Order: sequence, then structure tokens, then C-alpha cells
Amino acid sequence: MADPRPFADVREILLERANHHRNPFLPGVDPGAIASTLERLESVEPQAWVTAFAALAAPHQATAAAAERAADAATAAREYQLAYAYWRVARYPAPNSHPKREAYRASQQMYLKAAHWLDPPLERVLMPFSGKADEGLFAIGDLRKPQLESEPYPVVVQWGGIDSFKEERRSDPYLVAGLASLAVDMPGVGDAPLLLHGRTSMQTGSRCTATVPVAIGPPNWHTRTRSGFAPRSTTPDRRITPSRRTGSPGRKLASTPSS
Repeated sequence: MADPRPFADVREILLERANHHRNPFLPGVDPGAIASTLERLESVEPQAWVTAFAALAAPHQATAAAAERAADAATAAREYQLAYAYWRVARYPAPNSHPKREAYRASQQMYLKAAHWLDPPLERVLMPFSGKADEGLFAIGDLRKPQLESEPYPVVVQWGGIDSFKEERRSDPYLVAGLASLAVDMPGVGDAPLLLHGRTSMQTGSRCTATVPVAIGPPNWHTRTRSGFAPRSTTPDRRITPSRRTGSPGRKLASTPSS
């Protein structure tokens, strides 16, 4: 096994990414604050890492909470989004330890707080799910629906890879095109369970099918999945049209007719 990368190299790489607001640093984060925090860190030890970046989130959480009490929606939304951005770094690159799992849950809380003021709003949906014994009773998704006068409309069901989460899925390009967006986690990520032995129910299609009654509704609605795993979504439900899209699919997918 190769030796770990020296932390000085890690710091340099992350500073370059922060200066250009590349993953994991969202627009709005302060590269100077990131640089100061990284300078104080001596390693990627999880607890120290989470504590350091949680400290950057804290003032934004406090400002957002005060704005929320004062009914200042614009400030609350902006500050909760910034708090989410720093908690997102705190759980980076993956919630593979107790401190980082706690950081991921904190980032989720801030994301949902910020999403309260989205237009159209974000709905957290619990979709009844019957999978394997230890996979839970619900599939959890983040749903946004276009502001159209009538239904039905197509629904894009999207999930990313093993290193990304439903909170990171972009819905605005689809909403502009009159499509609803339902973001879910792939198995082993976020709110989706991971089986250590054998295939998960997502891989056999049952978790994908669980999204249909809540998100799609009438039988004449169609859904496209956005994922490199879409070809493995073998659900027999003909309302689901698997479609592999990578990169930034919004414009292309919006112009692609459903079969």
C-alpha cells in the first residue's frame, strides 16, 4: 500500500481548489478563511478536521437563525447555504468516521434549512420501500416540482456516484425546462443503505420503483434516471426510462424526448 500523501501536499491541492471554488468548495466560501484553517491543521485526522470547518460554519448558522427569527428570508437562506457549504467541507471527502458522519448530518440540516426558501420549494419525500431486511422501510428523496398550471409533467430521478450526495444534485436546469427533479442517494451513500454481501435492491430495481408512486403519480408520466448506474435499473415499470447521463446533463436531457 502506498504511503499517505504528505499533508503539506494535501493543503496545497485544497488551497488551489478553494481559490477556484472547485469541489468541495462551493461558491461563496471564503478562500482566505479556508487557507487559515488549513494552515492550523496538521493532518486529515477526522475529529480535528470536522472541528476546524465546523467553526467556519458556526457564525453563518447563528446569523441565519437570527434572520429566520426576524423573518428576513433572503439573509436566512444565504447564511444557511454558507453554513451548509462549510459543513460540506467538514464531512469531505466521505463520512467514513463517526465525526464525519455527524458532519454529514449537520450539512443535511443546513441544506434543508436553506432549501425552505427555494422557489419552487424542496420537498423531502419518504417513499415506502420493501427491500431486504436491513435496508429500511423508506427511500428518501428531495423533490422539486416546476410551477406549471397543470400536471402531469416528466420527472427526472437523479443520483450521483459513491462520492456525491442527493443534496448536491442540481435541479434548476430541469425546472426551467418544465421537468420535476427527484434526487436520491445511490446505495452506500447518504440516506441509502449499503449491504456488505450481495447486491442491493437499488441494483435490482426495487428501490428505483419505490420512487414511482410518490414522484410520478399517473401512469402516463415518464421518468429518466441520471446516473452511470441507470442501465442497471431493471425495474419492469414502463413509466421509468433508464438513461445514462454524465457531466452536466441539464440542457441535453431537457431536449431529449422520453420514449
